[in-house]
Amino acid sequence: MKKQFFRKLPKILVTTFKGFSEDKGLKLSASLAYYTIFSIGPLLLLLMSLASIFFGQEAIEGKIFGELKGLLGTSAASQIQQIIRNIQISGETNFALLISIITLVVGATSLFIEIQDSLNIIWKLKAKPKRGWVAFLKNRLISSSLIVSLGFLLIVSLIINGAI
Repeated sequence: MKKQFFRKLPKILVTTFKGFSEDKGLKLSASLAYYTIFSIGPLLLLLMSLASIFFGQEAIEGKIFGELKGLLGTSAASQIQQIIRNIQISGETNFALLISIITLVVGATSLFIEIQDSLNIIWKLKAKPKRGWVAFLKNRLISSSLIVSLGFLLIVSLIINGAI
């Protein structure tokens, strides 16, 4: 059984890489990464604003930047922390929050639509063309509800992690 696996492994790898190339896997992953990065900043600002209502600004900043330090390193976490502080110092927090919400909705809903399109390309599915504003708004509303649900789960996990 192991011999068959190792004999078939090169063919499996070649087929996998060929399919990845034909489906333009690098292009799809780059577009997903773009929309993800485009949505992270506004999501962070929004989550910090909401969580600071319950826990205080300093506690939330400390927790989030501690997590960012572990993920991105000290330098990147410090830069993000400085950007957030500059927004707060400027007194434009409400305006920044509004812009964050708009950017988050556009970027994150685009991310979910891009994921759906990528999966359709990879699995060679033909999506039914949905035209008109109603279909567009329906897709964005579904994506937005997913984002709100995931944001809620993220806040709950931060609270539980902080309580432990």
